[in-house]
Amino acid sequence: MRNAILPLAIGLAVALSSQAHAERDNATRVLDKAGPGTLDSPVSTSSGVELTAGQGSSDASIKASFLLPPSANAIRSLSLTASAPLSKGDEPTDLATLDRLANSSSLELKYTSTSMTGQLKPTDADRKQVCDKVADFYPMAGLKEVDFTGGDCDGAHIDNLIGIIKERRGRGFLDQDIAPSIKALRDLKRQQRNLEFDENSTVLMGGFNVRAGYESFDYFEPTTLAPRSSDETSWSAGAFFAFQPGRMPALFTFSYEHQDGYEAAKKVVACPAGPGPVICVNGSVGAPKATRSELLSFEARVKPTARFGFAVTATYDVEAETFGVDVPLYLVSDDKGGLSGGIRLGWTDESDNVTAAVFVSKAFNLYD
Repeated sequence: MRNAILPLAIGLAVALSSQAHAERDNATRVLDKAGPGTLDSPVSTSSGVELTAGQGSSDASIKASFLLPPSANAIRSLSLTASAPLSKGDEPTDLATLDRLANSSSLELKYTSTSMTGQLKPTDADRKQVCDKVADFYPMAGLKEVDFTGGDCDGAHIDNLIGIIKERRGRGFLDQDIAPSIKALRDLKRQQRNLEFDENSTVLMGGFNVRAGYESFDYFEPTTLAPRSSDETSWSAGAFFAFQPGRMPALFTFSYEHQDGYEAAKKVVACPAGPGPVICVNGSVGAPKATRSELLSFEARVKPTARFGFAVTATYDVEAETFGVDVPLYLVSDDKGGLSGGIRLGWTDESDNVTAAVFVSKAFNLYD
């Protein structure tokens, strides 16, 4: 069952994401300043794939988002995320998020509504004025000029154009200095964004999520030490609220999640009673026990420069009275300047140890 979840989700991702073509930039432009979030972050509007590995365990996630019919004041989207452990170590792959479903194969459905104060209403003529200036850089990218109509040169389009120009310069197709052109295109991107929204406006986001997980446990009977296994299902439900104030390059998120899951017994070395010789075992002794978590989290996601971003997530489990801090550091950029990977640090008061993992995320675009 576990091996079937990720391929099934990939098929659903392709089918669902194709619906978002017309308004792809609307759902992502509000996070331009705040930077990316890992796929398990409460707010992460982009589709993508992600691999996290560290401390002998690793997991993979794939996410697809698609837009619902727009409302008058908000952008609404649904996303489907599938996660599966590639290998299991002694620690959960999600480090310090206190997530009881971290080692499960899981499917999550999330609804997000995004609104913005100070939303403007530009005309097609206003958009075309900016788009015509963007089209002036098409020859440098080796493309034919296009007569844009309103809304055709969104931020993602301009970023793609910048990436093509940089690639052509690197391959020797362009011998002129491209720095002034890159600066001009970035200025046009800001102009295009300012047509839609006041720069001092505040982004407001909210939504809810439901998740189901499946995990197999291997353990030994406490009395006979005979090997046993059990398959358990778990679930969670939660809600979140986020805001990005004005020009600040940061996003702040408050979230709550209820989880009903299972936890393996601690691994020990156990030997059967009686006269020798005896064969001892090393592993979990006893069946997994049911657990309940009430998680309260606060995340601050900051992108101080184009080449560096980080997030700090503090989580408190009301039921277990435990506390954890998760800190992904975005250190790797792709060829378009987007942040796509780095190091993830974590700490909990249970272990009082700092843990680390490397993560790599590659956003895929099914629209272009």
